[in-house]
Order: sequence, then C-alpha cells, then structure tokens
Amino acid sequence: MRSKFAGLGVMLTLLAAPALHAQDISYGSGSDTSLIDRSRIKPRLPGPIAREKYDAAVAKMFRAADTNGDGTVTLAELNAAIEARRAAAIADRFVAIDTNRDRQISVDEFTAWQRELGSAVLNDDARAAAAQGVVVAEELPVELGKGRDEEIFELLLKPFSPTMLLEANTNYDGGVSLDELVAYQGARFTKADRNGDNWLTQDEIWDVRTEEVGERGPAGPGRPGGPPPPPPGN
Repeated sequence: MRSKFAGLGVMLTLLAAPALHAQDISYGSGSDTSLIDRSRIKPRLPGPIAREKYDAAVAKMFRAADTNGDGTVTLAELNAAIEARRAAAIADRFVAIDTNRDRQISVDEFTAWQRELGSAVLNDDARAAAAQGVVVAEELPVELGKGRDEEIFELLLKPFSPTMLLEANTNYDGGVSLDELVAYQGARFTKADRNGDNWLTQDEIWDVRTEEVGERGPAGPGRPGGPPPPPPGN
C-alpha cells in the first residue's frame, strides 16, 4: 500500500510558482542563482484552512466510500470499490491498445503499443513502472475536486484502505462510521495544527510536507542529494 504522502513534495510544488522569503534569498544584479539553497524555497500555498472545512472534506470522502448509504463503510464496500476501479483501469488500457475497436488485440496492435513505450520495453524495471497504469492500489484515493484547498485536503487526508478501516474502527463493529472517520482524520489535523487554533496555516502545511517527505533543510545523510547514511551501530 502506497502512502498518500509519498508525492506530497511534488504535488505542493505544482500547485503554484514558488514564493521566496526575503530573509532567505535576495536577488541582486548579477546574482548567481546556482548558489540558492532550494530546500529553503517554499511553494505558495493556500490561505489558512479551518477545521470545519477540513471536517466537511472528511464527510465528503466518507459519502463517496459509503456506496450503500447505510452510514457505515465496511471492508466489503471498500474491496468492491477498489475492484471496480481496477476493472475500469484494465478496460481503459484494453481500449487504448485495441485501436481498430474490434474487441480483440492483434499481434500488430500489441507490438505497436509496446513500441510506444520506447526503450522502456527492454528494461524490466521500466516495463513494470509503465504497467502501473493498470495496477490500482489497495486503497481509495481521496478525490474532492479541483480547488487548491481540495488538493491540499487530498494530501492531508489518509485514503480508505483495509489498514485505515481497522485503525479508525474504534468500537470494533462491522465498519467505520462518519464520527469515527472524523475523529481519525481529525487527529491528523490536530497533529499538523501546531498552535491548536483549529486553523492550518501555510507554515503548518509546510511542516507536514517537510516531515512526510523528509525535506526539512538541506540534503542530509540518507536523503536525496545527501551522503549515504552511516552503517548500523555508528
């Protein structure tokens, strides 16, 4: 199961052009931008996010997963939803390969599709990565909309998965209720809300990014761009 936060740094960076803090970097005439410490550049994030709006996003996430509308998300519902997404992904890939739409894949069509992958088809690792278009993770992604706040929620909220159902089901019944989900996801908000004012500020959202992706400060041992970690015991 992949973590929703695995791509947190990339997603936040894509939301908008980076905003530079004046105390960190000053551009002057003839400045050498190659010397900029990129780890200190923050993306321009949305304004403060209220806890009420966060809880509303949790409720929307719950309604999408509660497919029979009985007020409880069960493992059976989750597995059925995941299987439906998997089947849809496979069907889409089949249609993409079946270019003449005769509901059969010929050798020529398969060969043409493989050639579209270029050199990746000759590399096992790259071929496996290319196949990710068919594989659907054992979780339901959080899909709330196209707004900037919604994109942040999709990064902060933990997706429905068998593990999440087990953790959130505090009364150990047949599934997770809305109250249980609000409490579970709310704990994540509380952790991010450093000053406890029921608002997530840009800096608090940035702290989530740096903690989850491991990008706090310049590259260190074991981080991308940094030296390898020391041997065990050192």
